[in-house]
Amino acid sequence: MKLPEYFKKIKPGEAVLVEYTARSQAPLIFKDILKTFGIEKTLVIDVADIGMTFKKILDLAGMWNRDFSEVKVIKLGGKIKWGNVLGHYDIYTDPRVFIEKMGSMVESKFPGRRVVVALGTERVPIIHSDLKRVALDLAECASTKLGDPSLIVIYFINRDVAEGEFIGIMRDVATRVILADEGRIKIIKSPLIEDMETLKP
Repeated sequence: MKLPEYFKKIKPGEAVLVEYTARSQAPLIFKDILKTFGIEKTLVIDVADIGMTFKKILDLAGMWNRDFSEVKVIKLGGKIKWGNVLGHYDIYTDPRVFIEKMGSMVESKFPGRRVVVALGTERVPIIHSDLKRVALDLAECASTKLGDPSLIVIYFINRDVAEGEFIGIMRDVATRVILADEGRIKIIKSPLIEDMETLKP
């Protein structure tokens, strides 16, 4: 099975975790998400300019579609604007504060069925001193969105950067976990056992 085919199996109400390493093809996975779900239904939360890094890598590879530049973006930290920026939040603010503010803003500016892609999620706990509390805050936010018929949330986490406990907490609340490393993409958690396999990019 190819990755875009697997993405089409994801249903509203799900939370998907994409774990990747610096040696993986994470930007290509991001591209496939934009192509599969469409930019008109996709919102990107770009933490600390990770989204911009993905965009530049795809640009250099000649894989960045011009239409992708219209995707809606919320910036959490970082300085480089790209896409259609709906809001910019200070990453050093208490996570419970910016999570609430972002949620309200998304509901008002981007209603209806949507796919939210969070890039650089692992940066948030690292920046704040109480790592465990922040990790639990993010996991609680993820769990409250499970079952929402208007929403699919996809979290990207760099395993080279994230604390092990944070990865474990996010795996718990995810309905699907995709592991990408050194050219391989493997499904390690899925609602259907038969879907747990190594995928083709």
